[in-house]
Amino acid sequence: MRTPIFKALTGPRLAICASIGVLALWLADYFSLLPKAASEVLSLAFGVLFFAYILILFDQRLRARGKNGWWLILFFGPAVTSIFAMSFIPLSNQKALLLSVILTFCFCSPFALWGVFEIGAKSRSDERVPR
Repeated sequence: MRTPIFKALTGPRLAICASIGVLALWLADYFSLLPKAASEVLSLAFGVLFFAYILILFDQRLRARGKNGWWLILFFGPAVTSIFAMSFIPLSNQKALLLSVILTFCFCSPFALWGVFEIGAKSRSDERVPR
């Protein structure tokens, strides 16, 4: 069962709220209305809340298709792990960095595309029954 806030913030409404939040943070940072630490904390909090909301939406989408939310680890885990591992490669080593980007793309793209298609495809519960 959805909560009222979850019903209120779906689709275009979520995009509008997220855009307003990002714009407000950018303006506050650009005009130095907030101290740097406060701006970073607000940006991090906004990012964490938005990420959690997206995970909830993806989980609901997968459950509508008869899959568990743990499938998200298979779909997007390799990409997150690879990006984290690439952060340890020194920027001065251009060849290793380029090779890691190519390998990450080749290895992670099939899983991420599979996840995008699983989450974005219509489920049987999405089909409207004519009356």
